[in-house]
Parts: sequence; structure tokens; C-alpha cells
Amino acid sequence: MIDLATVQVIAVCGIARAAQKPVVLVDLLLDSPWGDRPKLRVIRMTSDTFDPRLLVGGDDGMTAFQIWLDRLLETSDAVPLPDPDSARGKPFQSFSTIDAYEKEVLGITT
Repeated sequence: MIDLATVQVIAVCGIARAAQKPVVLVDLLLDSPWGDRPKLRVIRMTSDTFDPRLLVGGDDGMTAFQIWLDRLLETSDAVPLPDPDSARGKPFQSFSTIDAYEKEVLGITT
């Protein structure tokens, strides 16, 4: 169980993977990417391994993700990234790779 008060940022996007089905990626960041911490603490979930329908009900996985994200953002003081609409899937901002997302949204370079 995680206390939502410890979540600083909720970053969400779509990853359009070349040889596989696209996924929704959700990062719950316990540290802000603009802070001075050298390594971010992140809880990462993807739509191919996490099904929010178990928490919010419904038949459609994408709708369940949007409802779940709305609830997370409403009950936390987290900053939504890349922006409030796309963090709620209205629509999800899409990236070709996780590295591209991390670089553009989180400012992480490897």
C-alpha cells in the first residue's frame, strides 16, 4: 500500500512499441524530476501488467485507466505530467520508446 501523499508527480503516456501492442505507462514518482535527488524513486505500471478494472470496474480497459487516473490525481497533490489532460488520457501523449518519454517528460538522460 502506498500513501498518495508521498507521490510528488504522476506521469502518464502511451508507448507505441514497434513489434508489440502499445501500452499505457503510469509512473508514480516519489521524487520530483526537477528536484536535486540524483536517482528518482518511481513506481511504474503498464497496461500490459496492471488492469485498473479490478479497482474501478467496467469492461473497457482504457476507460478504467482514465477513471483510475482521475481518482489518483483528485486524491493526491501530485503534479500531472506531461500536462493535466494527457495525464488523464484526454488524450494520452504518445512516445515511440520509454527512453524518449523519460527524456522529454522527466528530463532523464542515460
